[in-house]
Amino acid sequence: MGGRYILVEFVSENEVSVACKELEQQVYNLFTSKGDIVDDKTLRHWFKLIERDSSLNKGSFSIQQFYHFLREFHLNASKQVIITLFAILDVDGNGDVSYSNLSKW
Repeated sequence: MGGRYILVEFVSENEVSVACKELEQQVYNLFTSKGDIVDDKTLRHWFKLIERDSSLNKGSFSIQQFYHFLREFHLNASKQVIITLFAILDVDGNGDVSYSNLSKW
């Protein structure tokens, strides 16, 4: 039975990974809605939409702001997938995503 549990856990992690890549692609497609490459001006536009209340984060956005942004644009995903993608964006691991972090993505 132990082996079976490990297999189920692995499949679950794999499903999160696949779903995260799908969400990542959906966000990228949203950023490039006209099929263009994301330039600095476009990325700053989307960053400001996610960030909204800069008085809270001073130039970065939190996982809560990211979650609300995804919901607003009907990009639905499980909490685990959102947390996973946010962790990818949070390059320095401080719990917020700065413009610099987002531009590295």
